[in-house]
Amino acid sequence: MASNMDDICQDDQWFEQAFTYMNEHDVPLSNDKKLLFYGLFKQATIGDVNIEKPGLFEFVARAKYDAWEQFKGLSLREARNRYIEAVENLKVGWSRKGEYEYIPSPDDLEKEGFGNSVSSMAEEESEETDDIFGYARTNNLEALIKAIEANPGLLHSKEEGLNALHIAADRGYSDMVAKLIELGADIDMKTDDGDTALHLACISDKADVAKLLISKGCDQTLLDSEGSTALEQADTSLRQQLETL
Repeated sequence: MASNMDDICQDDQWFEQAFTYMNEHDVPLSNDKKLLFYGLFKQATIGDVNIEKPGLFEFVARAKYDAWEQFKGLSLREARNRYIEAVENLKVGWSRKGEYEYIPSPDDLEKEGFGNSVSSMAEEESEETDDIFGYARTNNLEALIKAIEANPGLLHSKEEGLNALHIAADRGYSDMVAKLIELGADIDMKTDDGDTALHLACISDKADVAKLLISKGCDQTLLDSEGSTALEQADTSLRQQLETL
């Protein structure tokens, strides 16, 4: 029993050492490696993913979520062991035997990642643009209503293929989705990629928004660019909820 406890304590020390080394040294990593370490770190310190799935167009947040979720079910102990092994496999100056000199290769120096810290990753750029799309991204309902009342045509305008309803649906902003529909937004308008607001809500697992859109009479038979309905893009749990409506 004592031996097992000693092994656990030793593993914890190695995990802390590996984590500290990676965060105190400017180790060049590809984006995929950054995400691997981020996901393992979160699983090793928190456990299964416990945050809401980010919207489809919240690219960095979504990538981080997916990186963490892929380790769902892995114990904290196993996640820590995998983190330790992953650092050792990099051969960048740390192993359970201690630190050693690391001289990056030219290829290493050319690699780009999200940032130096593998614990926090990079922060997304500010989304507070002073227009209807910025208001939709930041859930600024009051400013959005004022903008539309001043220029109703904004309801049908797009930025990078998305209108305000698409953005709000993707991010799960139920109150904003309801208000946009009330103000006259086309509930079935597609993005330039062929997705309706319902498609985006289903893909991003925003159950409340999906239920709201269905209750408001959206067309559930519309197909996206892949030839799929919104419900076909939802995960099993959400699809079962929506099929009972």
